[in-house]
Amino acid sequence: MKKKYLLALVLLLMGGNRLFSHPHIFIVPEIKFIYQNNEIKQVRVRWLFDAMSTFQILNVFDKNRNKRLDRSEKNQIKKKYFPALRQFNYFTFLAIERKSISIQPVQFKPYLRGKQLVYEFFLIPKVKGKSLLLYFFDKTNYVAFDLRANKIKVNSLVKKKIQDNKIYLKFK
Repeated sequence: MKKKYLLALVLLLMGGNRLFSHPHIFIVPEIKFIYQNNEIKQVRVRWLFDAMSTFQILNVFDKNRNKRLDRSEKNQIKKKYFPALRQFNYFTFLAIERKSISIQPVQFKPYLRGKQLVYEFFLIPKVKGKSLLLYFFDKTNYVAFDLRANKIKVNSLVKKKIQDNKIYLKFK
């Protein structure tokens, strides 16, 4: 009996912060794959934030409290908030032909869709291929991404599979 308690105490001390970590920000990604000649040219990503995260971010950046994001407020998010995600690879992981590739989001813009905060950006793969894997992941477990909403757009030339919160594409 003492061994069980001792083991539980050791496990708690070694990994306690991981045991109790949980997401604080919830995002539903909307993805649109833009392709030509059976190759991905770019990927449009929209992150749809949950109500609490939207409220918190607006509370910081909506300086005039008009419940909108004005140009200067959007620029503040663009300059201060989004670049900080670089250290986490923007929570975005992309592989083409099973080869992981680095990403650099372009054309970032934050905006409100109704009362929901949206981050929109594009990924432009530098490698061409016939299969693609895309997923969003935060190893700190602070941000959770939910692909169950099935907001992934492809056409009939592409086979799509979503499994374990990962998007697999294969050109037919």
